[in-house]
This record gives sequence, C-alpha cells and structure tokens, in this order.
Amino acid sequence: MRDWMKVLWPDEKWWYLHPPKNRSIDRVWAADINEVPTFNEVKWSDKGCFEIFMFWGGMTGTAVTLESSFRTGSRRFRFDQVFYRNKVLKHVFANIKKRTKKTNDIFTTKLFSAKKWIFQQDGARPHQVN
Repeated sequence: MRDWMKVLWPDEKWWYLHPPKNRSIDRVWAADINEVPTFNEVKWSDKGCFEIFMFWGGMTGTAVTLESSFRTGSRRFRFDQVFYRNKVLKHVFANIKKRTKKTNDIFTTKLFSAKKWIFQQDGARPHQVN
C-alpha cells in the first residue's frame, strides 16, 4: 500500500463551448418543459468557431491537484505532445513543487512524502512526450 502513495494519477477532460449545432447531441437543461427553447430559438456560434476548455486533474493517495487550461481555437485544434508539455505539464509540475507543507486540505497539502514518485499516465497519444 505504501508504494501506491507515491503515484500521481492524472486525467483530463475537454469541453467545447459554443460548438456548431448538432441535433443528435445538443441538450438543454430546464426545470420545466416550457422553459426549453425551440431548436431555431437557440443562439449558435458562427462559422463553426468555438472555445475549448480543458480541465486537468490528478490525485495521489493523500491529495488532489487541479489545473485547467483555456484555449480559443477551431475544430482543427490538436491536443498533441507540444501542447501537453508546454501548456499542461509545466503548470502541473510547478504546482507540485510549490506544495511543500502538510495541511488538512487535500487541495493544498504536500502531494508526496517521498522524493521519488511516479507520474502514471494513460496511453493517450499526447502523453507520449519525449
């Protein structure tokens, strides 16, 4: 069990803000059916441009680290090794280095008690950084 305390388990999730309309996946949350606008009443983005919001988080046996990155782009935006290394990992490791004291808050406490730890990623292509 002690070895698992040395592992950081990360993952990311992407949300597309104002994407082009898509009848098959667009959803409206409302308390009452009368509050739901018709398909033509909904305001959609122009020319297929939208903003991408990425949420990144990781957890250890004792703490949680949360990072997020915001990017405005197009549907052709690629989440590749360069983006992952420069926009995500730099911020993540800077946060980990800053957290040097143990506290009672899982979002601010020191992530690891050992000097050596494991950054365990899933097999997504952007994670394969040289």
